[in-house]
Amino acid sequence: MKRMFLIAMAAMAVILAGCSSNKTRTPNTFVDCNTLERAENIAGFRLNLPEKLPFSYKTRQYRALKGEMIEVVYKGDSEVCIRKGSGFKDISGDNTSYDYSKRLVLGGTSGQLRGTEKDSYHVATWKNPDTRYSYSITSEEGLTESNMVAMAHFIQ
Repeated sequence: MKRMFLIAMAAMAVILAGCSSNKTRTPNTFVDCNTLERAENIAGFRLNLPEKLPFSYKTRQYRALKGEMIEVVYKGDSEVCIRKGSGFKDISGDNTSYDYSKRLVLGGTSGQLRGTEKDSYHVATWKNPDTRYSYSITSEEGLTESNMVAMAHFIQ
């Protein structure tokens, strides 16, 4: 009896598997770029970066998602990532629940700072309703509010 039940269950699983869709969406993948200009061409929009950064770095990597996003990763003792993407979503890629959160005000737009300690923020996110772009800065080690805001003012 037990064996018949197992055979029936296996047959049902095969039938149901045949009804399911095998279509899977291929996730968008970043394209590594040698220059910012190449990343801008792939994304379809420009990214203005700050000339002065409040940290030192050894390498800078440009990446893009076709028609969607530009990412610039600065690597040194720590890693800092700047992103610009189309639309109004959180593009930081950081889903960590932080202890500290503060409203970020940048001229006519606002966003959010998130971090583990007061005045040590790991994520800054904001959106520009006029241009319909979202922005983010993420930092492994954390940056002060003033450093995050100073960088964000230049990123467009």
